[in-house]
Amino acid sequence: MSNETSKSGGNTATQTSGVRTDLNAEGGPVASVRAHLFRVPLDEVLSDAMHGDHTHFELITVTLTLENGDQGTGYTYTGGRGGSAIIAMIENDLGPWLIGRDARNVEQLNEAMQWHMHYVGRGGILSFAISAIDIALW
Repeated sequence: MSNETSKSGGNTATQTSGVRTDLNAEGGPVASVRAHLFRVPLDEVLSDAMHGDHTHFELITVTLTLENGDQGTGYTYTGGRGGSAIIAMIENDLGPWLIGRDARNVEQLNEAMQWHMHYVGRGGILSFAISAIDIALW
């Protein structure tokens, strides 16, 4: 699953040896936010009395592209449930809200995202979504 929220056509970033440019160095406005959900099968089913069987885990990645073309990617993961809810929060609520905001203000953006979604709750799905975005900003 993936989606892109974009202010403009966007530029593609130049990366060297898989290492991204530090978004804090030059920074600038966020132009697009892309989120992806990967279901990664486990070699062996994990089971416990509380959570049941775990056949896979979910990896959620977020790639932020700035107007200058710099990119950063962050991630979070679950034990196999809730990934689609995290993706939905990023794509529908946090991603569009981030467009045009200055990526250099990492701490302020983190706090502002929490207040932006305050009435939804400050833990759970929101914490997972903000974590992936926060890592991408650094």
